[in-house]
Amino acid sequence: MRARLRDAGLPGAGVSSRCSIADEPLAVSRMPLTFPCVVKPVALSGSRGVMRADDATAFAAAFERLRALLRSPDVRSERNDAHTMRC
Repeated sequence: MRARLRDAGLPGAGVSSRCSIADEPLAVSRMPLTFPCVVKPVALSGSRGVMRADDATAFAAAFERLRALLRSPDVRSERNDAHTMRC
């Protein structure tokens, strides 16, 4: 779908980048990212934990909020290994 949108000259989602919640947010924000971007945990379903970041500073803040969310008792009670593994 991404290729078809691109080939038709239409805007579409960019390439996904993956990282670990143990990574440093500012280091991750230096990866080849295009802003605005979406920060989303692979361990949560639907739109849980999805945040928009318009620049590197907003990305770092969203990353920290996501890290806190994944460490919260409510989410940890799901006992999903993806919360601590590389995502």
